[in-house]
Amino acid sequence: MRTLKAFVLRHLGWIFCTAILIVLVKVTLEVVSAEPISFDRTVLITLRDWLPSTWIPFFKTVTLTGAFAFLAPMTAAIAAVLYLRDYKREAVQIALSMATSGLVIYLAKAVVKRERPNLWDTQWYWGSSFPSGHTLGAAVFATACWLTVSRVSPRYATLAGILLGIWLGLVGLSRLVLGVHWPTDVIAAACAGLLTASAINYVLFHETEVARLRREKL
Repeated sequence: MRTLKAFVLRHLGWIFCTAILIVLVKVTLEVVSAEPISFDRTVLITLRDWLPSTWIPFFKTVTLTGAFAFLAPMTAAIAAVLYLRDYKREAVQIALSMATSGLVIYLAKAVVKRERPNLWDTQWYWGSSFPSGHTLGAAVFATACWLTVSRVSPRYATLAGILLGIWLGLVGLSRLVLGVHWPTDVIAAACAGLLTASAINYVLFHETEVARLRREKL
């Protein structure tokens, strides 16, 4: 039992990412099958009926924080601060993660070409509904920032994870409240964003982590 527990703890990151990948693949297959997903419609209608209209302005503001116009300058500013503080690899990580997210969003939208919800009048946004670009960008940004905090200031990692997680959840929820994405668009985007940032992190820091583990064993 102890051996199993130690194995799980040691490989928790891989187990978590594998679970996220499974969810992403399952949701994507459901979407590309072109069959209506009743879950999507039910959630949107329930949200619309349940949420007071007075909350709409709040979610309109929240959704702006997931837009490229907000995330791009934020990424540039954080990367610049990290670079100047001699965390050059961390600066590259967050910048490369966000750049990659843009490519992922563009390609996915171009390939899937899913129609956006038309349950009520909404603001027009470029591209297909799948995946949610705002959610995917926010997920990449949140994950990259949390990974950076975990290395630069580990004692703040838990707090950063909670705050970034709440923000990401609100961005995803805002896309549903405003009726511009289906729930499966948001779920897939969150999974893809987390995996994108994690993959960039693995490429840039894998050798460093291996070296650290070897030193701990000595």
